[in-house]
Amino acid sequence: MKVLINGAGFANKGAEAMLRTVQVELASRFTSVEFVLWRCPEWNHPIATASGTKTVRLPFELPSSKWRLFGGQRGRRLWSVWEIVNEMKMKQISLLFDRDKRFSKACHCFLRRAIGGFDFFMDISGFA
Repeated sequence: MKVLINGAGFANKGAEAMLRTVQVELASRFTSVEFVLWRCPEWNHPIATASGTKTVRLPFELPSSKWRLFGGQRGRRLWSVWEIVNEMKMKQISLLFDRDKRFSKACHCFLRRAIGGFDFFMDISGFA
């Protein structure tokens, strides 16, 4: 089972304790659980990897990304359009014009391609 975790990290002891608690509880309830941290900051990658957790970041967030050349919001919009067109092969072209759904659908397409999808999503950011 693949669990995508949002809002987790190692910024402070509380954030790390929340992540570790979620990992321990889910691992005790389900067999063969794989944890993936969604949009984890770059400086957290070595800590996450050492703890057996995979990380995934969006291409436009990477420091060496070509999408950064277009600027923050514009790069994000262009990446979203590219991801949908690349994955959907223009089957759902209406998503390109729907601002509310475009980014979330692009993220879904990216995750399916990058990590093979996931079984469930858990937000432990404290803002949900």
